[in-house]
Parts: sequence; C-alpha cells; structure tokens
Amino acid sequence: GLATAAMVAGVAASRSRVTGVRRTERNAYKGPMVGVCLPLTEKFDPLDLGNTDAKMDRYTAVEIKHGRISMIAVMGYIFPEIFRFPGCEDFKNGLGALGSIPLEGWIQLVALIG
Repeated sequence: GLATAAMVAGVAASRSRVTGVRRTERNAYKGPMVGVCLPLTEKFDPLDLGNTDAKMDRYTAVEIKHGRISMIAVMGYIFPEIFRFPGCEDFKNGLGALGSIPLEGWIQLVALIG
C-alpha cells in the first residue's frame, strides 16, 4: 500500500523533472474514468508511451479488449472441469486435450482457423 504509493509518487516526480512538463490537463483526474482508480489519479503510463490523447485512448481500448479476451480464455480453461459436451467425455483437460483430438477434429481446426 504505502510503498506502492511512494513508488508511484517518485516515478511521477522524476518524470516531471526529466521532461520539465507538469501534469497536463489531459492526465488530470476528472472523476470516474476507465483505467483510473485510487490511489492513482491519472492513467499509469510511466514510460510515456501514450504521449498523445489518441495513443492513450487506443492503448486504453486495447488493454480493455485484451483483458476481456483473457477472462474468456480462463473460463474456457475452467469450464471443461465442470461440464463435458456429449461425445467429448473421453477428452483430457488442459493441454492434454491436444493429444486426444481425433484426425477429424484437427481437420476442422485447420479448415476453420487456417
């Protein structure tokens, strides 16, 4: 908690010293905003990769998309432990499932995915 807040404050202070630029109006906290929660009051970008509004908006949207895909992937990994479709009871879980896919299944995967 406190150590993290001190580290963030140090990074923010050193960033403004190096560039000579204070926190811009773009980064100022304006209330509920995607990607911002206490104790941070602006979007966390210590390397200043999102140095323009367009880049920062793009990075925020991509981060949200990747987070959602990751959540779906976790559900896809957990779901076979709970439920099996009829005909798939003999398939192994996790990466072991790759060894239990029949030839027809591999043909379908290659045909549909590429």
